[in-house]
Amino acid sequence: MKRIIPFLLIFVFCASSIYAQENEVYKEDERAIKLGPGMERKKIGGINLRVPEGTAVYQIGPNIIREELDEYVGRRFKEMENRVEKLEKSQEELHREIKQLKEIIKSLSP
Repeated sequence: MKRIIPFLLIFVFCASSIYAQENEVYKEDERAIKLGPGMERKKIGGINLRVPEGTAVYQIGPNIIREELDEYVGRRFKEMENRVEKLEKSQEELHREIKQLKEIIKSLSP
């Protein structure tokens, strides 16, 4: 039993140092990839990709497929249209509520 303890300590020390080295290498790789404005990093498998924010990236078998530019622009444009429609609806509701509040204030004032 006493003979196993030194080997166990050596094993734990070596395993922890290898783990620490792997983490440092990964952090250096992350810093090496500089992201421009509007870009994001996506990791698929063991590959780091720089893509525009919101771009769909998926893997089919060994192939990594990134959304084409026209698909990306079309999808983002549709998302923006939906957001504008929601904002317009909420703005109309707020205008109605403001009118109601104005009427209440007029009825309360002498």
